Amino acid sequence: MAVAVAFAFAFAVEVEVGVEVGVEVRVEVAIEVAIEVRVAVEVAVAVAFAVEVRVAVAVEVAVAVEVEVAVAVAVAVAVAVAVGGRRRGPMVPLPAPRYTPPVRYTPSVRRRVRPLSPARAARLRPLLDALDAELDRTARISADPVEFPRRFPDPHDAEVAGLVAVSLAYGRADVFKPVVARVLARMAPSPARFAERFARAPDPAAFDGILYRFNRPADLAALVAAIGHLRLRHGSLGDRFTALFEEAEREAEAEAAEARSKAPRAAPAAPAPRALRPALSRFAAELRDAPPVAALLQGRGGRGLRHLLPDPSGPGASKRWNLYLRWMIRGPDAVDLGIWRGVPPSALVVPLDTHVHRVARHLGLTARRDASWRTAEEITAALRGVDPDDPVRYDFALCHLGMSGRCPARGEAARCAVCRLARACLSGPARSSTRRSA
Repeated sequence: MAVAVAFAFAFAVEVEVGVEVGVEVRVEVAIEVAIEVRVAVEVAVAVAFAVEVRVAVAVEVAVAVEVEVAVAVAVAVAVAVAVGGRRRGPMVPLPAPRYTPPVRYTPSVRRRVRPLSPARAARLRPLLDALDAELDRTARISADPVEFPRRFPDPHDAEVAGLVAVSLAYGRADVFKPVVARVLARMAPSPARFAERFARAPDPAAFDGILYRFNRPADLAALVAAIGHLRLRHGSLGDRFTALFEEAEREAEAEAAEARSKAPRAAPAAPAPRALRPALSRFAAELRDAPPVAALLQGRGGRGLRHLLPDPSGPGASKRWNLYLRWMIRGPDAVDLGIWRGVPPSALVVPLDTHVHRVARHLGLTARRDASWRTAEEITAALRGVDPDDPVRYDFALCHLGMSGRCPARGEAARCAVCRLARACLSGPARSSTRRSA
């Protein structure tokens, strides 16, 4: 156990498997580390979170990845004690790590950010519009997985290709995109028809030879069979998600009405979409539990498929799920397809990745450091003040501002001086003036 902990801790701190990750070590990286160095998943996950150490988080993550809570907590506490942390309430703080992380948030960003006022939202919108207008979409789409569903004019093919692409869209784009291309090549010429045929007569060898990080051919076969099963049963993925969303909306409205009846004099809560996450969670569960899946994963287990189709009700931000919904629901425009018309774009949540999170903190859209669903909702709520009907319309531009290197992790005076968002940035040259006018 001591050797396993040492390996997991070393990899979780240095994070040199697949892609570099910033200050916050992500659960998916911890799981990959476990497989790469052949240690228990609960050890890697617990130790990864022991970097900041939060025992409560270790419990939550342990439950999310279905491992022993007792083991996760014990390892987290053991590592904290081993490196000299001392207990302080529910937190077990650690000394500063002896390395320079590859990505670091600029220290000058304020820890507390006031909600985005209407006046500040009005000042931010033209800056975001200018950033969006100057973006070279053709060049950036070639570096984005949205390129794959955009290749298919038929909406049925596009929704299937999009889900395959987004499920594999973790890590570096130049690494996962060739894998997506190989999978879709085997599903040619029509991914939708292939998936439906595959659900009726699954072939375990259909994706032999295609591996990506810790996903194997059996995981890909199960994914495609699940997609085909839902399409055969409901007509399309979009039709099924829309039905689940409408059902979740009715439940949310009933809960709100019950709450009002119990406290009629209470001030009404601020409106916020509450149906998306439960609908998405049920959608993911139906895919994972599709009848053809079990036979294809016999002897393999379901962990690989759960990574491709994660549970949105877990602790993470569900970036890939929210990215898929953005592609399918908003638009159509030069980036997103807009082929699912039954769900309003106003209900979407920002697909939160490292780049969007960093830029959002610079802009004061959130002060949270964790890449969680709550953080994604907080950023979305701020952007809803800019555009209530389409709060994620600037996601592509904000993400590629970070991906392109134009907004580096550490502020650079030359880059900040020409940034379209400099006047709204809390860590760039215009920080002082922003503070006075916020």
